[in-house]
Amino acid sequence: MAWTKVKTAIGIGIAAILAVGTTTSVVHHYKSNPFSLTKELSSDEEEQYTTLTSTTPEQAAKTFFEACGRGDWTEVSKFWNEPGTRYPLDDKLKAHLDGLYLVNLGKPFWGWVGGTKAVGVFVPYEIRFKTGKVQKWQLHVRCDNPEQRWYVDGGL
Repeated sequence: MAWTKVKTAIGIGIAAILAVGTTTSVVHHYKSNPFSLTKELSSDEEEQYTTLTSTTPEQAAKTFFEACGRGDWTEVSKFWNEPGTRYPLDDKLKAHLDGLYLVNLGKPFWGWVGGTKAVGVFVPYEIRFKTGKVQKWQLHVRCDNPEQRWYVDGGL
């Protein structure tokens, strides 16, 4: 009878370990790729954005990150604060972004989540903060506004 209890306890322990491992794997996958589908922008699509905004999504992301690195908050605010939709560029956020270094930008892409195309474009990036911490993610930029300007809509 004792052996049966031990086998049951071992079985429950193994099931718990598998459940935690599976959950961790799913959460890690979602964090590294929250999209159900992605598609890189074609040359024609980038050209359309250049015609519309005078710049590509990649150039907008580069300008934004480089302005953060220089602490040029006037330039950063041109991308940051779409009227009525973003949080203010406060001192805490400025301190966080100040002095960052743009390591790399990837090819801009469209993203779909659950079959719905996200508004805007995602630009993969790698930045290094002045603390030395490195962050890789996708900057979400969009230009679907009357001014036809690029705004950062997430991804920091």
